[in-house]
Amino acid sequence: MRKIFLTAAFLALVPALPLRAQGADRGAAQVEPARESLRPLPDAAEWKELLARDARVAFTPRTPADARARLAQSVATPEKRAAAWIALGSSGAVNERLAMEDLARHGTGVERRAAILALGELASGADALLMSLTSEEPEVAECALLALLRTGRAAARRRVEEIAHDDGHRLHEPAANLLVFVADPSGSAASGASALLLELRWRSARSFGLVDGQSWHVLQVQRLAHDPEFRREFVLRGAARLYRPGAKDHVLELLLHGAGDARLSTAVILMPLELQELVESELWTPASIAEWRVVLDTIEARSFGAVVPKLLERAAAVDALHYRATILIARGGTAELARFVDPDLARLSIEDRLDACDVLATSGDAGWRSRLEDLERSLDAPVRFAAVVARMRLGSRAAEDQVRAALEDAEHADHAEIVSALLRVARDAYVGNLLEDWLPKAPKEEALEIAIRLCKEGRVTARSRVRQALAADPTPRGADALRLLRALGQGPGPEDLELLRQLFPLEDERAVEVELASALFELGDPSVVPLLRASLWSDEVELSMLAAALLTESGGGVRVLREELSVPPEAASSADLRRVGFAIGAWGGLREVDELARELRYASGHPALQGALLGALSTRTQ
Repeated sequence: MRKIFLTAAFLALVPALPLRAQGADRGAAQVEPARESLRPLPDAAEWKELLARDARVAFTPRTPADARARLAQSVATPEKRAAAWIALGSSGAVNERLAMEDLARHGTGVERRAAILALGELASGADALLMSLTSEEPEVAECALLALLRTGRAAARRRVEEIAHDDGHRLHEPAANLLVFVADPSGSAASGASALLLELRWRSARSFGLVDGQSWHVLQVQRLAHDPEFRREFVLRGAARLYRPGAKDHVLELLLHGAGDARLSTAVILMPLELQELVESELWTPASIAEWRVVLDTIEARSFGAVVPKLLERAAAVDALHYRATILIARGGTAELARFVDPDLARLSIEDRLDACDVLATSGDAGWRSRLEDLERSLDAPVRFAAVVARMRLGSRAAEDQVRAALEDAEHADHAEIVSALLRVARDAYVGNLLEDWLPKAPKEEALEIAIRLCKEGRVTARSRVRQALAADPTPRGADALRLLRALGQGPGPEDLELLRQLFPLEDERAVEVELASALFELGDPSVVPLLRASLWSDEVELSMLAAALLTESGGGVRVLREELSVPPEAASSADLRRVGFAIGAWGGLREVDELARELRYASGHPALQGALLGALSTRTQ
C-alpha cells in the first residue's frame, strides 16, 4: 500500500506534455498542460513513514555532476529530470540557479514544480518564487510557498505568514499547513507540495546521493549478495558461457541435486547432448511440466531442435507437451511429422490446436493445407486465425491477402486476432517481416507488444521501443519488467548498457533482478562483480566454483582469485579458504599453484594452498 501511494502521489503531478529541454529556444511556443487533479494524500501512518525516510537522505560533492549528466540524457523522462533538479538544489549547485529560475518561470508540469522546489533547497531565486505564487495552477503556487519557506529567509517567511493570516487569500490553507511542515514536520499534515518534495528528495538521493550514508546502489547490491536464491540463479545463468573443462561437472551436479530454472537452461546450453543422454537413460528427467517447459523454451531460443531430437521425442510423449515439442521437432527436420500429428485435430484443446497449426506450417509441406482449412472452420477465433496464418506460411495467396487486409487496418474486425496469431509465430521470417513493416504504423500498445516479440527474435529495429518502455517513469515492475528485460536481453549491446545500469538493482521480483543482472554481466559491466564475489565465498562448492570461473573471465584471469585470497572476508573459515584455493588450482593449473605458493611464502599448511594443489590435480582426470 505504501509503495503504491508513493508512486500514485508522484504521478498525480506528472504533466500532460513534456517540458522543453534546458536551454530551449525562448521563442518556442509553450503549451500549458491541462490542470491536474491531485490524488488522495497519504494517511497519517504513511506520512510519518515519508518523513522518517527523508531523514535518511544526504547528498555529496559528486551529486551535481551526476545530476547534470542525467539532465544531459535525451532519454531522461520529466520525472527523472525533476529528481535531478532537486539533487542540484539540495547539493548547493548555485551555478544552476539561472537555469532553475528560467524553468520556474517558463516550464511546465513536474519539472517546473521541481525547479521551484529546487530554488527553495538552494535558498535562492526569491523573485522567481514570488512570481510563481501568482500562478493559476494551485500545484505550482503551493510549491512556491514551500520553496519560499525552505529558503530560510526572513522576508520569504513573512510573505508566507501574511498569506496564511489572510482568510480571503486562495492560498490561505496551504500556507498555514506548510508553515507547520517547515517548523515541525512530525506535527504537520501532508500536502501536494510537501509530499512531492519528499518523494523527489528520496529519488534524488537514490540516484545521485546517499541513503543511510551509503550509495543506494551499494545498499541494493549488498541486499542481493545476501540472497542465496538470487546468487544461485545469477551464477548459473552466467555459467552458460563457461565452455571450459570442468564447468559441465559442476552444472551436472546442480542439475541433479539443485533447484531453480537456471540450472535447467544452463544445462541445455552447456551440455545438450549429455542432457539428452540423461533423459534417454532415465537417469534424470524434468520433475514437472514447468521444468519441461523451461527445457523446451531454451531449446527453442538456441535453435537446438536438430541437436537433441531424441530428447524432444521424449517430451512429445508427455501429453501436455506433445505439440509444443512437435513444433521443435518440425523445425529440426529430423523426424517424420505425420506420426506426431493427431488424425482428429478438432478434439484437441485450444492451446494444442494453436501449436498444431504452427507444426503444420513449420513443416513447409503444402499438403497440410486441407487440415488447416478444417481448423479454419473452428468456433474458436484464435484457432481460426492461427490456421489462416499457417496457410499463408505454406504459400496460400488467398490467406496472405486475408492476413494483410486485417493487419494493415487497425479498425478491421479481425485485426486484433490476426496480430495475436502473427505474434505467436513471429520467429517465422515472413511473419516477422510483416510485423516489422506494420510496427511504425501500429497503435501504441500494440506496437510495444510487436516490438517485444521482434526483439526476442533478434530484430534490432524493435529494440529502441523496448528501451523506451523500460525507461518509462514509473519503471515497469513484475511481469511487465520481466518481459521487457527478456526481450532486451537477447543480445544486449552497448546502446542498452546505460539504461540497464540506471535500472540496476530494480528492487523487484527475484526473476526480474536476475534478468537485469545477467544482462549487465553479459555486457561486462563491473557493477555485478560483487555478486560473484559473494557466491565465491558463501555458496556451496559447485556454485562457488562456477562463480570463481566467471570471476576469472570478468577480467584479470586467475589473478583475481589470488587477490580475493589476499583480503578474505572476516568471517571466512579455513574451509572457505580451501575452497577458493581449490578453484585457483582447478581453473589455473599447477602454474597458478606455484604463484599462490610464492605469495603465501610456501606455507604448505595454508588451507588455500592445500586446496589449490587438490584443484590442480583434479583436472588431470578430465
